Amino acid sequence: MAKQMLNVSLTLKNFRCFDDSDPVHFDVKSGVTAFVGPNNSGKSSILRMFYELRNAFNQIGADEGATGALLSGQTRPASLLGVPDPSAVLCDRNQRPMTVRIDTRREGNKEAISSIELKFDRDNVGAFSATAFTGPRRDALPHSKAKRKAEHHFAVSNREVQNESFAEQAEILRDSLYIGPFRNILNQGQANYYDLNVGTSFVQTWDNWKNGHNREHNRAIKEVENAIAHLFGFSSLEINPSPDNNELRVFVDNHPFSLHEQGAGLSQFIVTFGAAATRRPSLILIDEPELNLHPSLQVDFLTTLSTFASEGVVLSTHSIGLARSVADSIYSVRREGNRSIVRLYDETPNLQEFAGELGFSAFRELGYDRILLVEGPTDVRTVQQILRMLNKDHKIVVFPLLGHAFASGDHSNALEELNRIAPADKIAALVDSERECEGGEPDPKRKAFSDACNSAGFYSVLVTERRAIENYFSSRAIKQGVGEQYEALGPYEALGKSSNKWSKKLNWKIAHAMEINDLKGTDLLGFLESL
Repeated sequence: MAKQMLNVSLTLKNFRCFDDSDPVHFDVKSGVTAFVGPNNSGKSSILRMFYELRNAFNQIGADEGATGALLSGQTRPASLLGVPDPSAVLCDRNQRPMTVRIDTRREGNKEAISSIELKFDRDNVGAFSATAFTGPRRDALPHSKAKRKAEHHFAVSNREVQNESFAEQAEILRDSLYIGPFRNILNQGQANYYDLNVGTSFVQTWDNWKNGHNREHNRAIKEVENAIAHLFGFSSLEINPSPDNNELRVFVDNHPFSLHEQGAGLSQFIVTFGAAATRRPSLILIDEPELNLHPSLQVDFLTTLSTFASEGVVLSTHSIGLARSVADSIYSVRREGNRSIVRLYDETPNLQEFAGELGFSAFRELGYDRILLVEGPTDVRTVQQILRMLNKDHKIVVFPLLGHAFASGDHSNALEELNRIAPADKIAALVDSERECEGGEPDPKRKAFSDACNSAGFYSVLVTERRAIENYFSSRAIKQGVGEQYEALGPYEALGKSSNKWSKKLNWKIAHAMEINDLKGTDLLGFLESL
């Protein structure tokens, strides 16, 4: 049975700055989820919740004993991580209990456990109880019945049972790596910062993985070195522990440096990628990934970090532009009086406003030459992986259109607005044709958009010869990126209608595994090489 991808809905009541008058409600799915807001709005609290409640998540679906005891109505120890005073997680505006509800969004089986609500009473925050819900109406189950369902789940040997979906989703939530806003390893001594080893602890781990006898560990460290070298534009990079294992020494293009000489930017790449490569978690949680990074590195940093997580990344950020570039789902977090409010961010902003948020003029100062328009965040990450293969990812800013240009009949006005941000001869566009057969016409809306781009004087416009960008992926890259059970699509086969179907959100993982020879002779490669 194929492992399910992450797809849960969470509802928080009376957690920190979020009371129950307007509960926090958000979805976390495979891919990238972003929370955007100003300082002290509560976005970091949401992110840290996954870390603080990890021990509670550990008891959901972990084994028959723990799950059965929990669902039978017993109170279980919570052991909140990184919280010296457990009462600190409680909202101070009322005396009602804190609850965290996890909904798997499963609709198929009316008898399956679909949701579990964890309750933390104020008189004993270090412990919690749980209620299970079932069916499309999310009816609460009596504790005795819930316990029997949990026991049945673990008793069936093939595990193809009603509650497996919930157990797998809970496993993904607890298999997370939390990366706080402080990310360097320059301090001395044995220490941990949330899930990160820092100081000599990290140096020793690096030494063991790089110089030990485990080849998978050796390859993981080499992957980190290669990724950082590419991000910073180095021809080569080698990172070694000092003889006393107290610090790291780096060789940049064969020149030795102390890590102190390289600054906080390189340090946080090493500790972050190193932790992710040695953990290989399902989910990476990162607070303010833009800290200490030039705009030219921020998107690439997050895209590369995603390659170390099997399910995705959840981030909190001040940058709407960064969230727009990388996230599949964006939530705004803002203060209203003494309350914090979480809402889905508007997904169809004015194109000029969006481009202004990313600040193309600042990008040009950092060496970027062109803007490349693609359809959405999924395509941003996919195209960036191909540009990375061509060593063009730090020369081209990739902007998602988010469906704006295709939904609007007046393409020219939207494109003229973009011309105010950058001259037309610095803008290119890549459009999926949606052709249904060889020699067939592109989708009329896409053809109209292409015509408008050409009329606006864009540098280059490609309406793909094949149906869409996923129709260029090789079977080898698909198998490496998403699984051995998948094969390459035909040139005009629609992914959504194929029985050989993966999530489009995973296209970037396939693109990460692509090689130039996979695209040799295609219009897509010729177009990207010409930019």
